[in-house]
Amino acid sequence: MADVTRARDDVLEFWNLLGHAPAEDLNDVVARAVAPDSRWSVSHPINELRSSAFGSSCWQPVRHALGELDVEWHVLISGEQEDALWVTGTGYLTGEFTAEWLGIPPTGSPAALRFGVFHDMTRGKIGDTLLLLDILDLAHRAGHDLLPDGRYDADLVPGPPTDNGFIHSDAADGFGAVELVHRMLFDGLLQYDGERLESMRMREYWHPNMFWYGPGGIGSTVGVEGFEDQHQRPFLTSFPDRRGAGEISLFGDGPYAASAGWPSLVATHSAEYLGIPKTGLEVTMRVMDWWRAEGSLLTENWVLIDLPDIASQLGHELFPGGSIRAPLLEIDAT
Repeated sequence: MADVTRARDDVLEFWNLLGHAPAEDLNDVVARAVAPDSRWSVSHPINELRSSAFGSSCWQPVRHALGELDVEWHVLISGEQEDALWVTGTGYLTGEFTAEWLGIPPTGSPAALRFGVFHDMTRGKIGDTLLLLDILDLAHRAGHDLLPDGRYDADLVPGPPTDNGFIHSDAADGFGAVELVHRMLFDGLLQYDGERLESMRMREYWHPNMFWYGPGGIGSTVGVEGFEDQHQRPFLTSFPDRRGAGEISLFGDGPYAASAGWPSLVATHSAEYLGIPKTGLEVTMRVMDWWRAEGSLLTENWVLIDLPDIASQLGHELFPGGSIRAPLLEIDAT
């Protein structure tokens, strides 16, 4: 098993180089730090890549659009699960939006791209990786709302107020947070009876003034009632039979826990969602979560969901040919 501290340091160095190395050196940066046969699973429309293609097919276009990138980590933790060592983090990549990316016109001004990543570090190098980029939020801030009924935050999502999301403890210290999250997921969320939000007993697991930081298209909420009204109720109305598809990872570090799945959930699209009319189709959902606990309650949850991938499965491709298209309602109206 690779050393935990070294694994975190390797991830920090890798992302610093991804942000600042000259564009022509990005393939070399990846080749030195990443296992050559690793699989990279990235947000739609990029999707599945081998590590050898990540630099040229994914990251060079990002750097071309946003230039040099500073990495602001809100959470960076590590943990072990079933003999695998993971390092995960979330935060923002900040640069100058000076060239088109995925059809999003540049603004010529500073831009922040929210991201979340899970790296398998078991073999002592960066291995299989999950990477979600909040493309909808970036497009919104550039003046292009791709989902007609989407919600977006006016301000950037903050990091933890305790300023301790940069954890350097042993992975075993996260047991309490993981146990709390496990109960919340399996004894709470997955016990939904199909009718009453109360059947999930969220108030047993969440602080009354909790913060839920959702992706662009859903937005953030404050308090358990806000969480239920803005996210849970619309989501469960549209996907009442959602069920777990198996977490790739669920681990903790200090007061933090994290999980990701590719996919995390399977559900049937049973009612309109974010402006997409009911299709009756079964879809899979790529989700990443990072939680912070205080005592016996969860106080913050940073969440990324690959909404463009869900829209694509429902027949509404937001990036035809790798580019954005007009909002769904405008297209439906024509």
